Amino acid sequence: MVVLGGQKDVPDHIDCMEIDVNEQADLTKLSYFLSEYFADADVLSQYEKRINRFNEPYPYMFVNTVNLKPIDLSGEKSSEKNIITISRIDGKDNLEMSHVYADALINDYSRYSQYITDLNISTGRKGVDPSDFPPLTNYKMYDFTVTLPGTYGREISYYLRENGKNWPRFHQAVTGVSEIERMKKGCEITFYTNYTDKDLAVLRNEDYRKEKELEGDIKGYAIVPVTMHEATRNNRSIDYHIVTMSESDRSINFLEAMRVGFKIIGYYELPEETKDKVEKDEKEEKIIAVYDKEGNKIEMRESVPDGYDTIFLTYTGYNDKYKKAAFKNEYIEAITIETRSDTDIAELIKYLKQYFAPSDEVASYSGSKNELGLEYEYCYTVTKNVN
Repeated sequence: MVVLGGQKDVPDHIDCMEIDVNEQADLTKLSYFLSEYFADADVLSQYEKRINRFNEPYPYMFVNTVNLKPIDLSGEKSSEKNIITISRIDGKDNLEMSHVYADALINDYSRYSQYITDLNISTGRKGVDPSDFPPLTNYKMYDFTVTLPGTYGREISYYLRENGKNWPRFHQAVTGVSEIERMKKGCEITFYTNYTDKDLAVLRNEDYRKEKELEGDIKGYAIVPVTMHEATRNNRSIDYHIVTMSESDRSINFLEAMRVGFKIIGYYELPEETKDKVEKDEKEEKIIAVYDKEGNKIEMRESVPDGYDTIFLTYTGYNDKYKKAAFKNEYIEAITIETRSDTDIAELIKYLKQYFAPSDEVASYSGSKNELGLEYEYCYTVTKNVN
């Protein structure tokens, strides 16, 4: 009966649950396990805006009478920080960087993660919205789409259709919450269980899973619009909330198409003022004129974007697509790294020099090869004590 949590009135409820532990043992895994279902009474505020494994806000807490160290879920960042920005040595505005640099930063994450508070690798938003084109217009879809397998997908599709909600047509790779917050101004991000923004950089070992029912191997995480979360509120578990990035080129055999699975670990919700504006625009029902390929005028209702048009996928997993020749030349648009202003970043700088030249020493790197065997095309600049 415990599994029902706060979702149902249980007449024969459990009055008390106690767990005897070996105080000499390492209790880290126990702490993580408990935090998936119950809030830690020592840091209760950290669980106020989280969803537990039973897909509900935390209704219960556990009281720790042993030396069980609380998990830090705060995700708080220092008010003063150093920002490291990667740019081109030749001064061009567009980074036009190969994915191999981003792959290296992700693969080496454990070597420098203790020195940073945020890593932002921006790939840009991908996808096509059919409403951007006049009716009966032929347009090319992006060759990867994000789909929802099985019962989970059917539930969301039905909910969105019945409630007049738009399907998220776009997807974007992220390595932290800063890119989501930049794209969705003023949004609030709610994480499931004990996940934090740090998990958007690297997949936990226990979450990797081999392909099941054409979902693709689980290789990353996803942050979805709140509308998708609302569609599955009545599910008693979040264990099967998966989205799949699928190769959608029709010339490729369906069974041979690349598929990568992403476990959903949270959702984003737009601020009230944005939602109010959407409701107002929907009521106005503006009619616009568009023209088909023969030049015929067509009047149609203007599509009102609801802001929930993007599913955010971790770069880990997303970068599998670069194995396909068609995507090898897609560029990384930006890379920034944040650290606390009081952190000694000497080791971080030493690491970065393997791939990027210091912006004030680029001349000495001319003609040299970096760790990837490529000439130094990029440099880093450290801006200190940024509020």
